[in-house]
Amino acid sequence: MICWTGLSLAGEEVLTDFVNFIYFCSVVGSTVGFGDLSPSGDAGKLFLTFYMIPATIILYAAGLTKIAWIT
Repeated sequence: MICWTGLSLAGEEVLTDFVNFIYFCSVVGSTVGFGDLSPSGDAGKLFLTFYMIPATIILYAAGLTKIAWIT
């Protein structure tokens, strides 16, 4: 929700379309980064730099921690 709001406020209309948003977050979150969808404005680029990359690292760290607890 925070990511969609930030992109919406940054004026990234293509990325806030529901299907594009889910696809974009999945591609960025999985660190595949196809590059077919990307922010077009400076505000969107800055927002994703300071939100999406740290959020992805935090989610992966949380997932690895849960896997470590299982073993």
